[in-house]
Amino acid sequence: MRALRVTFLYIGTIIGAGFASGREIAVFFGDTAPAWVALSALFMGLLAALFMTAGKTGALPSGTAVETGVTVASFSSAAAMIAGSEYVLRAAAGVPLFGAVAAIAAGAVVSRGIERIKTVSTLLIPLLVVLLVAVYIKNGAPVFGGEFSVVKPMHYAGLDVLLGGMMISREGKDLSAKQIAAVSLLSAAVFGLLLFMLQNIVLSDDMNSSMPVLAVADRVGLSAVATVLIIIAIFTTLVSSLDLLTQRACSAAARASAKTGPAKGGRVVAFAMRAAAFASESDGRTTVAFGLLCLLYPVSFFGFETIVDTLYPFIGLCGIVMTLWTAARLALFGIKKAALARRPTQGELTRPRGRDRSRTRPRGRGIRSRILHLRPRRTPPLPRSRGEGCPRRGNDETRGRARPAL
Repeated sequence: MRALRVTFLYIGTIIGAGFASGREIAVFFGDTAPAWVALSALFMGLLAALFMTAGKTGALPSGTAVETGVTVASFSSAAAMIAGSEYVLRAAAGVPLFGAVAAIAAGAVVSRGIERIKTVSTLLIPLLVVLLVAVYIKNGAPVFGGEFSVVKPMHYAGLDVLLGGMMISREGKDLSAKQIAAVSLLSAAVFGLLLFMLQNIVLSDDMNSSMPVLAVADRVGLSAVATVLIIIAIFTTLVSSLDLLTQRACSAAARASAKTGPAKGGRVVAFAMRAAAFASESDGRTTVAFGLLCLLYPVSFFGFETIVDTLYPFIGLCGIVMTLWTAARLALFGIKKAALARRPTQGELTRPRGRDRSRTRPRGRGIRSRILHLRPRRTPPLPRSRGEGCPRRGNDETRGRARPAL
């Protein structure tokens, strides 16, 4: 059950508005054949195993560059999800300001912690899969051909590393090797099915719509189903992205309060320290999350299509770099572990090397030495009487004197 919850958390982080609406698929794959698009699922499963193992062994990259990349990716994803939710409800039902409603709901979930996020993903992801299958079958279940490409699936898999990989790397610490393998296989199977159906739906859209899934679903009379599907995908990704942002903001505040003292900055630094201490507490997490949403909402005004087309390819390249970096660190960790396993222990270092010569027969060079070795040792004969061959008793003064006559 734990592996299943982590699988849904990983899937919920990745399938946002760009994924479920088909816009992200259209940007990355174009006219690529759906079978090759589904190949991305294999790379996603392998990347899930890679990052969970790195999180379990402590080999996950860290530093300013990593923190900056993850922060930019999560900020861009969260802004795109807010813009996408605004666009979907306005286009489908004419409901305005739904982006603000989705943002408030996401802030409420994030403030409750990671377990509540996993619960939401576990409930919503199976429903999303069922709705997408319904749209695909209603569209006639088409199967298109197309171009061959291996680079595009790898590039697309790298897009989701900075978010999905970093999200489940924290869960890898509490998972066994079998559970990590189960998460990897389950996520690859689900992603393969979803990507195959999505690419066929995207290729069915002749209008080159901003959200191909919504356009095709509206054509077959399932616009309400597609709207719910996209809203679910938007909400799960918005929650995961906001959680990553909140975690990094709280960690940065805690580090700032630990390194800076009031003597170095006066009242401003003292206020910053109090704010950092408040942010590191559980009650402060809610304030940080909603404060970030106040920054994200104006950015979402750039529009869903602009954010996805501009930032997502760059994030994909950063994800590939992150993957290679993590793989290198994990390989180095394995080499060091193998070297430590081959290193002799303290008992082996004090043990004499080579054969124990005291227990082996000495080797001679000639036949005479071998015969002498086999010949039993001679012992001196026992004395025949008490006076012969026995040491004399007494001290040095009496030794040598004649025994008195009886």
